[in-house]
Parts: sequence; structure tokens; C-alpha cells
Amino acid sequence: MGEGPGYTALKAGEIIYLLKCKPVEVEISSKNAICHDELPVIYNNQSYFMAPKTRTLQKFGTELDCNHFLPSAFLLDGEWYTTSQNIREIKKPQTLKPSTKWTWTYKSIEHLMTAGIYNYDTMNNFQQY
Repeated sequence: MGEGPGYTALKAGEIIYLLKCKPVEVEISSKNAICHDELPVIYNNQSYFMAPKTRTLQKFGTELDCNHFLPSAFLLDGEWYTTSQNIREIKKPQTLKPSTKWTWTYKSIEHLMTAGIYNYDTMNNFQQY
């Protein structure tokens, strides 16, 4: 489907339209007293928020609690940055490997319905009172 950032999907009824957005130059906003899930940017002298992954511009951002240990981060020109109160470079995050082999196996829970701390006769006696 989309070959990277700059695409958006619009749902209409039971169909989803994939649209390619026109690339534009933006400037990262330095006014970051509030933390957001999106990257605050300036475009045509107006404030916008650049959505993660799709890189589409939107008028409003999603406010987050500022967390210096787990900040929102953005990959810009091959480097990782956070805008948690001011823009700064951060360490590259660890890449997860989703192709890891599953190690769990299913075990039947039938014994849970027949075993317990009380035997059958004791349970029947409890139910009579």
C-alpha cells in the first residue's frame, strides 16, 4: 500500500481510500511548553502538528503528560529527537523483532472444573445450606 510517510486513509462506508499527500516544507516549533503525541511544526507561519508515521499535518495535537523517561520521539533525517519541552536528540530506540518464534503451548484446563480444595461430597453439603 503506501510506500512510506505521506499517505492517509479515509473511511467512507465500507471502503477505505488511500490518498497520497503533497509534500511540504515545515519548521519544527520551538514553543513546546506542552508535550504532544504529534510533532509541533510551523507551516505558512501557522502552528500544526505532524502525525507520527503518516507525517500528515493536523490543526490539533494530542496532549500527553511530559515524561522525561518515556518521551514521544520522532525520526528526522535519520536521527531520533524528542520535543519534550524542547527539541533534543535522543538515543536510537531498540528495534523489536516481530519474527520471533512463539514459545508457548496450549494446555487443557479441564482439571480446573473437577479439582479443588473440596471433594464432591463436601461441595454438595455446602450447597444444601
